[in-house]
Amino acid sequence: MRIPRIYHPESLANVTQVQLSEDAANHVGRVLRMGEGQQIELFDGSNHIFPAQIVRADKKNNFRADFRLSIRQSGITASYPFGTSYFTR
Repeated sequence: MRIPRIYHPESLANVTQVQLSEDAANHVGRVLRMGEGQQIELFDGSNHIFPAQIVRADKKNNFRADFRLSIRQSGITASYPFGTSYFTR
């Protein structure tokens, strides 16, 4: 299954959890029918992709995502999970 990519209007740098906007939460919860433990990708327009996992979802579409920074460009992925860095090609 394809991992959905969701836009977040605020900067995602230096944060580890974020509450999705009302529109994004509605799309993830009602349209895509996703729930806790499922993977999404967040982006904020800074050329960074943030792989995330839904850590909380309730009936009022309050979604919280926990994520790590992943920078993708020119065929190289650099990930920084929890303070450890590694590079893959």
